[in-house]
Amino acid sequence: MPVSPWLIVFALLVLQFCLFRRYVAREIAWAYPAHFDQAVYLERSYETFDAMTHEGFFHGLAQGAGYEKTPPVPNGALLHVQAAVLFYFFGPGRTSALTLNFFYFALFQLALVETLLAITRRWSFALIGLGLLLTTRAAFQSTAGIADFRMDFGAFCLFGIFISLVLRSRLFEHLGWSIAALLAGGYTIAFRFITAAYVIPIIGLGLGALIILRVARRDEKVTSPPVEKPRLRNLLISVCIAIGFTAPIIWHHWSALFAYYYRFHATGLDKHIRATLFKTASPIASLTYYPRTVALHDVGPAFFILTAALIATVWLWKKPIAFNFSRRTAVEILFVLACAIIPLAVLTWDADKNAAVGSILVAPVLWLVILALWGLLTTPGSAGQWRIVPALAAIALITGLAVQIISYTRHSEFTRDRAQTLQILELYDRIDSMAHANSWQHPAIANNSFADFLFSSAINVSIYERHRHVLGAHEELATDLIAVSPGQTIDELSHSDFALIAWPRAERSVQSPFQRSMESQRVQIDAHCASHFRKIDQIRTKDFDITLFARN
Repeated sequence: MPVSPWLIVFALLVLQFCLFRRYVAREIAWAYPAHFDQAVYLERSYETFDAMTHEGFFHGLAQGAGYEKTPPVPNGALLHVQAAVLFYFFGPGRTSALTLNFFYFALFQLALVETLLAITRRWSFALIGLGLLLTTRAAFQSTAGIADFRMDFGAFCLFGIFISLVLRSRLFEHLGWSIAALLAGGYTIAFRFITAAYVIPIIGLGLGALIILRVARRDEKVTSPPVEKPRLRNLLISVCIAIGFTAPIIWHHWSALFAYYYRFHATGLDKHIRATLFKTASPIASLTYYPRTVALHDVGPAFFILTAALIATVWLWKKPIAFNFSRRTAVEILFVLACAIIPLAVLTWDADKNAAVGSILVAPVLWLVILALWGLLTTPGSAGQWRIVPALAAIALITGLAVQIISYTRHSEFTRDRAQTLQILELYDRIDSMAHANSWQHPAIANNSFADFLFSSAINVSIYERHRHVLGAHEELATDLIAVSPGQTIDELSHSDFALIAWPRAERSVQSPFQRSMESQRVQIDAHCASHFRKIDQIRTKDFDITLFARN
């Protein structure tokens, strides 16, 4: 009895999940949350879970959603609430939180396979697409990868699901799949608000194209009804349903969303400082940043090598090489191109470049390769042209599985320097024990560095994960990249319970205005800490000499 191809797909998912769980336990869960953003989201997740356990499930859920005493999250509505629910049923911890990332990645794989199976009616080609996805590097970036609790990885998967479902609907030909596609688009926006800048123009472009075609053909005398009419109807119905789901969420978060993305991000100074620090201010650097980082880090060499190998194999099997795009496939390629060009244009326009958000472009690149390969394979030729496809599927799956296994067996930055990581965690414990000994609730921590492990949210998260109580520390001094005056520095130190003073061990060639202002005030800062604080601990990392002070 032949094995169902779906069993192969689910077996691959089970294997990936086992690799993922083992990797997180071995390399990630025991350490502090690096790279800033995930610490903020984890902190909010644990606060929501803590409210659930102490004040009731639904009360805590409402608080996490911003309906109680805490404000809504400005970046997205779902991630921290979903994590808190997982904590409630499966126990709090980094592994539970990161399982959300794996869940969305698994959904993307299933949506990709289902769509390819519906389009091509060939399991072998669907497995080629799955193999190509598994070779991409987006899941294994230290920042915004599957082991980093932030919205970017989930948004990458959800955007891929949105594209897949639109193609599954045959570009809004089927009402049910059209509704599913637009709900996926609305869910993507609710999950990561910035994706509205991608999803809405893409839908608007499709809607505009259908309206133009419908108007252009209105007076044509044709025996069969125009195909644009049912597609336009399906798209309009789906848009209305998606708006009904997404609009209340956006409305509730609007004040926080506007304050963050417009007042802070669009009109603030930090984006220009970052552009200077990361050398992306010039037009050439700005235009090439995302194509370069996405190709090298998110898509990765294995994907391009596999793509070249698949095309070369087909070419050797069947000459001359040619592409045979049907009208439907050509329109699908135009749609996927729009899904690549619109996010790329939005991201490139933003002065604040960030490699973490570039993974949103992986799904369109994947689909462009898949559709191009399909056009190549459907070129009229010998009767046996499809005999090569099962072999190509085997090559793609073996390559994808190899990439997964190799990536999950690598060491993280924490285990590569375990001694330093443990030293940092011990420093957190000193802060926690002193805060409790002195009954300092929500202690203020003055920090003169933007090292991610000195971030107060990272300290709070680590304390909760390891000791199961809320420290509630908050930041003083290092709150943005703008320079701080000597008077402001002393004032914020004076209002702090702790001071984490980190001086770099080597001179840095590129510094933010804040870092330069701290270096220029080094003598005053050291003198103030020596006279108004007591020294608690001192550690040395590869980049910093760090001293922990507590107020007298």
